[in-house]
Amino acid sequence: MFKLLAKTCLVFAAFTVPSFAGSVESFKVGAWNGEAFVSDQDGSFLSCIATANYRNGISLSIQIDETYGWVLGFGSPHWNLTPGNSFTMQYRIDRSAWFSATATTATPKLVTMAMPYDPSMITRFRRGNKMQVYDGSYTYDFRLTGTSRVIARLSKCVDYHVARSNASKGFGANTAQNQPSVSQPSASAPTAATPNLAETTITNDNNQAHELEATQKMFALIGYAGLSDIKLIPSDQLEEELTGYHAVAEGNARLLVTHIVPDGAAMNESQLIQASIEAEEKKCQGDFESSSGRKTSNGTKIHIGEIRCTEGDFELHERYVTAPRGKGGYYFIGTRDEYMGEGGGAPRSPTDKLDDSTFQTAAINASK
Repeated sequence: MFKLLAKTCLVFAAFTVPSFAGSVESFKVGAWNGEAFVSDQDGSFLSCIATANYRNGISLSIQIDETYGWVLGFGSPHWNLTPGNSFTMQYRIDRSAWFSATATTATPKLVTMAMPYDPSMITRFRRGNKMQVYDGSYTYDFRLTGTSRVIARLSKCVDYHVARSNASKGFGANTAQNQPSVSQPSASAPTAATPNLAETTITNDNNQAHELEATQKMFALIGYAGLSDIKLIPSDQLEEELTGYHAVAEGNARLLVTHIVPDGAAMNESQLIQASIEAEEKKCQGDFESSSGRKTSNGTKIHIGEIRCTEGDFELHERYVTAPRGKGGYYFIGTRDEYMGEGGGAPRSPTDKLDDSTFQTAAINASK
């Protein structure tokens, strides 16, 4: 979804880093470019920052400092602001209530906004779909693509550089222990960006016939499942992590994918299901459950898989079905449902209930 402009990103990345700071690490997580900064004077760690630029010309930056406080930065090369001004900014994530925060004009091109030490807000930011920011005159929309992975990566960045900075000073322990949950990804969290299923196991072959067929199957799936409020996402509007699929549709807190895996693919049905489960397990920073297997339904042999990831009042529920394709190969059909409790704002859940039996039956019927 994002198109990064590397040179602009580097300008915005140092939004609250002093002039005597130096970059000691750079990394990339999807559409986000990140860096770690230390003091040129004594080598002490300052912060880790990641930035993504949006098509509307505005950048969004996330900074986590040595105390695990987090700050958002909004920048545009077209702004000409007066540095040092402070004002109230309002923001909300998805359908939550509006929250207020103090924003500061850091440079003529950049505004920063300190975010609260609130685990529910951190979870909502990581798992939300869209953030709206109102500056008193205009409302800006930001799709929160990849925020879960980039927050985890930034936290690991801070963990590493705080420990290294303390070690160089002779400290025996990380003084940032027991900070809020933004600083505490699970032990299994990767030290670099975890490739998503679409990047590792499914590839869009840009075959227009496959895209058309998968789109037809998508509409059939929606109809057989009796779903409302689901719309197809045009291929040129897909977020980066979804570009591997032949057809994608979304509704309120629900995502559907249909994909054609042709004969001769590197993975068979069970391997693909397992790879999907493992990819989500690596990303989950809470309680994780999964299951997989084979079954015969209405005379059709299918492979099925399911995962649940629970992080505080957030729950992710994904289900997968692979069904035979008459023209050879098989269909991969998946649904991703998200549930959010009241922490940090309004609750969120899919509009229509979709149980396992209904989903599997709809997938089989759509594949015929």
